[in-house]
Amino acid sequence: MGQAFFSLSLGMGCMITYGSYLQKDISLPGAAAQVCFLDTMVALLAGLVIFPAVFAFGVEPGAGPGLTFITLPGIFAQMPGGMIWSALFFLLLFVAALTSAISLLEVACAYFIDKGWSRAKAAWTMGTLIFLLGIPSGISLGGGLKIAGKDFMDVAGFFTDQIMMPLGGMLISIFVGWVIADVAKDEVTGNGRIPVFAGFDIWMIFVKFVSPLAILYIFVTGLKW
Repeated sequence: MGQAFFSLSLGMGCMITYGSYLQKDISLPGAAAQVCFLDTMVALLAGLVIFPAVFAFGVEPGAGPGLTFITLPGIFAQMPGGMIWSALFFLLLFVAALTSAISLLEVACAYFIDKGWSRAKAAWTMGTLIFLLGIPSGISLGGGLKIAGKDFMDVAGFFTDQIMMPLGGMLISIFVGWVIADVAKDEVTGNGRIPVFAGFDIWMIFVKFVSPLAILYIFVTGLKW
């Protein structure tokens, strides 16, 4: 579920926003399958590159920020030409973070553009607001702002990672399956111009029942402060 939410940006509006920009004659199931396949292949390749290097140098693998900013720099320091590989890695990481930030910014911008704002006004306003809201997280890693004895970034991560994203994904599944099921079918088929994909009925069962219950189970069992 973590791979689905974080790597595919489910439950946070990105795929809904970009899906709304597709031309009407494009098959949504086909596009979704391509995105999922390519994303999974890239994730597997990244794992095949990173974790053998981690184990080769006898380093205990971490997760998230610990793996990125503590474990990997230690490995680069032991590798021949480590400074070059480290610089390339963090340059690519910066590009990945920047493009991810742009995709998330588009969600907020699209909402206000629909409300009549210009794209420039929406981008500058939302970008500035997000930058200001991100300052506490940026300064908390150096022993700065803390809440209940935890770094502000850890607290923010807890609410976004373990509460908001799973809850958003669960509510989206319920909304699509029970409230706008007919609209969803029209979108998938291009209002009848594209044949419905073979597994549509099975997909709808997952959307209505399996996905909400599975997300709820993982949400409740994984809710640890």
